[in-house]
Amino acid sequence: MSSHRDPNDEAIDWMVALQETPEDWRVRSAFQTWLDSSVENQVAWSEVELTRGALRSAISSRRQGDAVAGQDRAISPVEETQSNHRLPPAPTKASRRTVSRTTAAGITAAIVLLLVSLVGLPELLVRWQADHFTTAAETKTVVLADGSTVSLAGKSAIVVATNSDQRSVELLRGAAYFSVIPDAQRPFTVLSGSLKAKVIGTAFEVRTTVRGGAVAVAQGTVEVSSIPAKSYGSQQPQLKNMLLSAGRSAGIAGNRPTELIGAEVDPASVAAWREGKLIVDDWSVGDVLDALDRYYKGMIVIGSWELSNKRISGVYDLKKPLEAIEVVAATHGFKVRRVLPWTLVVTPF
Repeated sequence: MSSHRDPNDEAIDWMVALQETPEDWRVRSAFQTWLDSSVENQVAWSEVELTRGALRSAISSRRQGDAVAGQDRAISPVEETQSNHRLPPAPTKASRRTVSRTTAAGITAAIVLLLVSLVGLPELLVRWQADHFTTAAETKTVVLADGSTVSLAGKSAIVVATNSDQRSVELLRGAAYFSVIPDAQRPFTVLSGSLKAKVIGTAFEVRTTVRGGAVAVAQGTVEVSSIPAKSYGSQQPQLKNMLLSAGRSAGIAGNRPTELIGAEVDPASVAAWREGKLIVDDWSVGDVLDALDRYYKGMIVIGSWELSNKRISGVYDLKKPLEAIEVVAATHGFKVRRVLPWTLVVTPF
């Protein structure tokens, strides 16, 4: 491979070549020579492996739910094939270049299809379920039958069930700010993941989180409780209820979906996305990037579960989500890679 080409392009070509001819020791030897020839080549190869590992970890975490993502090390194609010894006929340079370009295009297409399946199909399902939804960077205010209002952040969706006996909203994804008309005969309930909020009349925000859901109160009082899973075996969990007044928030506690953690919050910062700002105080990186993703016209993938759980604080401009993501990365020491025009992968380094 020509030494005059961009090392990043050469690194991708080597990844393809090693996958195409895993049993050819001559390819492995040539790759090692290329890798040892310059620091730039080593950096480029590390970038390729980190990106591939991040995508693998992110896809695994999406499929397995709470399974820890990012534990799978990005395994080098050289390591994957060290136990193989059969030697195929060496392809010509021209044929290898043609096959490499074709395979590279195929790999890119496969990644696109996989990401579309991970994002596009769930998106269609949410829209099919929802009574009201928003797209990236869109906000919308919905007036319910009783006069209560629901303001939706970007990439948010709700299901509404109001009748003479109940007033209920389920937040399928995203964030919503509720301004509820008082009605003692019909308490207003909001479901979000494993979280339930119940009020008579007040103003508060509910948002989906990596762990389930969170509530922050701007006015009045909200009763928050965790919702048990369908089955806990023979033992039922001890569920926790919290009564939140203005300036208080609560969310699901880590890996314990039946427990809640309360905290103080500035009432003025509740649902600050309505003013184009994201104000966070001791949020996880996963929740911050999820909130920024609502205003990014693309997809953000976190390649490490450990990174997702890191706690941060800050104020970010939702009108410039990409710049906000880069500020978060620069401030807290992780890296953002654009693997496709509309896909960002976030890794610890």
